[in-house]
Amino acid sequence: MISEYSGYVLWRPQPGQLLEVAHSGRMLSLPDIPIPLEKAGYCGGVPDSDLLGRSVSAYLRQFPDAPGAEALAQLLREGFPHFLSDMASQIVMISGKDVDPPYLKRKINYLRIFALLEPQNASLRCQIGLGYFELGSSFTEFADSRRHFQSALGYLASSCELNEASTEPLPYMALIHSYLGDFPSAVRCYRKLHALVQHPATGQSILEKIAELESVVSPDGAMILEMEEVGEAMSCYSCGHYQEGLSIMERLEEQGTIFHSLPSPDLHVMLGLLREKTHDLSGAMKSYLEALELDKDSEVAAEGIERIHNEVY
Repeated sequence: MISEYSGYVLWRPQPGQLLEVAHSGRMLSLPDIPIPLEKAGYCGGVPDSDLLGRSVSAYLRQFPDAPGAEALAQLLREGFPHFLSDMASQIVMISGKDVDPPYLKRKINYLRIFALLEPQNASLRCQIGLGYFELGSSFTEFADSRRHFQSALGYLASSCELNEASTEPLPYMALIHSYLGDFPSAVRCYRKLHALVQHPATGQSILEKIAELESVVSPDGAMILEMEEVGEAMSCYSCGHYQEGLSIMERLEEQGTIFHSLPSPDLHVMLGLLREKTHDLSGAMKSYLEALELDKDSEVAAEGIERIHNEVY
């Protein structure tokens, strides 16, 4: 049976069908599910093993939550383990660097493939959750931070269920809950963390965080709302709606919450770009200089300062 899906042909083998793996000569039992094959390389009939392995690997990297993904991951492990080795190497490489969101998304998908093979691995689920937290905290992803944080909470919570003695997920869960404005859930996470830690100074620090959260009688607004507003301002900039974007960013600067709690040079750069586009050169210069105070290597801020100097002088 053949159908098509997003650049792939879904080919279903016969029940009990075997396929000889090139180079090794071993016979591989194929699962009784639709198997994705790259449309460009499939010429009909039974595919060769190179096409099948390459296609399944590429498909899972794009769609790790697709129907039948568990069986496809198992197929990779049994017949084409070199693809998994390559993913593992890339996870290590990406983890050691400060990378942009597309690389984070790639790392998360690769981790999710390994989680398909080890669904009870608490550490894997924690690493996926931390990946989503890092993604949601990335400036260019602010418009989608809520979705990323919700995904992070799901994986971190399941990690805690699998390993109740682990402390690693808890501070991130507490922070995400506080970003989402759910302070009671944040307090519960910190209390659970406090019960697990052994170091007195760490325990005292956790108690101080709990007291700080419990002292907030009526929060002005969740951090996530301001992150989403920054995302809206970025969209305004991309669409040429500079004054609208500037109004958002200047209001957020005046409120001070996100600028104080998430001191990112990107916030000041965004404000500088919008001020520059609306001909407030002195305000733009101020924002670019503030960005450089946080990151002396910010190329966008340095280029903005140079543009203003060239225009004024």
